[in-house]
Amino acid sequence: MSFKKPFFITKYFLLVFLLVSLASCAGTSRKSSSNYYESDEYFQHLYDTMHYTPIQERLVRVGKEQIGTPYVYGGTSPTKGFDCSGFTQYVYKHAINVNLPRRARDQQAAGQFIPNEYMLPGDLVFLDLVGKLSHVGIYIGEGKFFHASTSQHRLMVADLNGPYFSNYYNSSVRLLKQ
Repeated sequence: MSFKKPFFITKYFLLVFLLVSLASCAGTSRKSSSNYYESDEYFQHLYDTMHYTPIQERLVRVGKEQIGTPYVYGGTSPTKGFDCSGFTQYVYKHAINVNLPRRARDQQAAGQFIPNEYMLPGDLVFLDLVGKLSHVGIYIGEGKFFHASTSQHRLMVADLNGPYFSNYYNSSVRLLKQ
């Protein structure tokens, strides 16, 4: 007489296998993205064409390392997540040892206002997302900037000239002498 496993036991093991497999996929790097502007290929293009100064390159490299880090209100670190001003503060400190104020408005006051057509990589970009200055990011060139997105819940690259952000541009500030 042969013994057959009940069908539900086989289904149970199959379900457990699938759940474990999916859970291991969820643990993949926070840095993965399907956005071309967040790809190694795009950043290599920037490094090749923007002719960054050594300071600009360090700012861009440290910012790039944080792509995919979760957005967390009040966050100031890669391990706990970033909000917008926590991200800019972190990048400036870890790339070039410059201490920025914590709040976006104070970061804006710390630099020299420049017209947006004269922005250089490393300049801070400020936006009015709620009718007043409420957001900051770091310009990387070609109309793109790093920012901690509340809607995408992560650190990302966005197009400053795109239909969304172009409507909310407030100002650009240069913190470093070029």
